[in-house]
Amino acid sequence: MHAPARRRTLTLFGLVSAIGLALHEMWRDELEIWLVARESHSLGELWTNMTTEGHPVLWYLLTYVASSLTANPVAMQVLHWAFAIGVAWIVLRHAPFSTINKVLLVFGYYSLYEFTVISRAYGLQIMLALAVCALWPSWHRRPLLIGLLLALLANTTLYGSIFAAGLVVAMLVEWLRDSTRREALTRRLLAGLGIASLGIAAGPITVGWQALQMGDAHTGVFQPSYDLRWAAEALSSLARGTLPLPNVTDPNSWNSSIFELLPNDAGVYLAGLIG
Repeated sequence: MHAPARRRTLTLFGLVSAIGLALHEMWRDELEIWLVARESHSLGELWTNMTTEGHPVLWYLLTYVASSLTANPVAMQVLHWAFAIGVAWIVLRHAPFSTINKVLLVFGYYSLYEFTVISRAYGLQIMLALAVCALWPSWHRRPLLIGLLLALLANTTLYGSIFAAGLVVAMLVEWLRDSTRREALTRRLLAGLGIASLGIAAGPITVGWQALQMGDAHTGVFQPSYDLRWAAEALSSLARGTLPLPNVTDPNSWNSSIFELLPNDAGVYLAGLIG
């Protein structure tokens, strides 16, 4: 995609996504993050108020900075919108796809709505992950930058931690396979891997600490049991996630699926087979 077409597409994405954000009524999970940040008057209070969140700290920290500037939650939406613009730019500039596929990806359901209009940590996570992917062909020349991006990625969500850990393993494998790089980049690579490893450790440790602070009143008492329906329901999450087909007959169609229209548990088993 040529630069003028890229600028026009990015401008259109920015305009459409801004309209979506302006018309979007933030729901519980978005405003909960804002309230956690707004009611924290120090980093120590932020850490304490995150006790029951179950997420690493990066998105909360950025929201905390935004809330220190204004009490209006629109600030969080503007911050998230900026990350969405970053995602669109990386895709349009660096994705190895045809022009039409880039445009379809940028204006698709997930890019335009899930990771843009809904202000959660996932938009930031996608931006950091795509930034790493864009820089990956030259990672051996920029190990410190890659290490920093992976450390940040690992502190968005646990999914980000898993993805970052996998890329660290990939870096090690490539490094060990190339004797030239092994001799020339040892110190810089080790420094980059060290930064990434610290970030990867911090994310799960934060979530683990939060889990230990949660009592039964918050988490309930888990009684393990395993049966065919349980397995089908677990597998069905793959189909529900990759096929965003909501049940439009449900007044609360958010996070619903047309599989629910089937009688009894047929929808669960069908979605499980597809998944």
